[in-house]
Amino acid sequence: MLASLLLGPAFGKDPPGLKRFKDNHTYTNRNRAFDCTYEMNRKQATQTYCRPCSSVILGNPPTDVTPINNVINICRGEGTAMGDNLYRSNINFRTMVCRLQTPRAVPPNCIYSATPKTGRITVGCSQGNPVHFDGCHSVQDS
Repeated sequence: MLASLLLGPAFGKDPPGLKRFKDNHTYTNRNRAFDCTYEMNRKQATQTYCRPCSSVILGNPPTDVTPINNVINICRGEGTAMGDNLYRSNINFRTMVCRLQTPRAVPPNCIYSATPKTGRITVGCSQGNPVHFDGCHSVQDS
C-alpha cells in the first residue's frame, strides 16, 4: 500500500490541486470547439447557481484543447515568479472568459457570453503544479 501511495503520481494520477485546476480551467474535447454556455452548464450540472465568471485556457483551433504541459511548465521554470506563489507565463496563451448573462438562472439554463483573449497568464502554483487561475482578471495582453 505504501508503494502505491508513493508511486501514484508517477502513474498518471494528478494531485488534487492540479486535478481541480484542470477540471476548472482547461479544455480536453477534441471533437467540439469550446462553447462557454455548453461547458459551464456541463461543469455546473450539480450546482444550484450559475458562476458569474469563469475562464478557460485554450489551445489553438480547430480543437481548442489546452496545451496542459505548457501550462504546468509555468510553475516549473518557464514562468516568471511574481511573489506569493504566483507565476506569469513567458509565452502567450489563448483564453476564453465566460461571463454570466442570466443572473437569475440555474444550471442547466445559464447563458454565458464569451470573450476571447490572448496574452500572458498568471497562475498560482503549489508543489510545481498550477492550482489557481483567475482569468477573469489576470490575462495580460502582450
